[in-house]
Amino acid sequence: MEARAADPEFLRQRTMLKAVKRIGTPRDIALACLFLVSDLASWITGQALTVDGGEHMTFPAVGAQRARESR
Repeated sequence: MEARAADPEFLRQRTMLKAVKRIGTPRDIALACLFLVSDLASWITGQALTVDGGEHMTFPAVGAQRARESR
């Protein structure tokens, strides 16, 4: 996967799959974690928070596509 992540065409294709049209960063994940441990999330229980830039919301078949590619 690391070799593909360095490929500009691969990055362009992955970016186009996201609703926010950019590749996520570790900071994006950290900010979601900070939200969940903050008082702002004190009433949230038993939820799954998807932090993917809207990729699966916009393109439901992406998960199945990735599963096929990883074989």
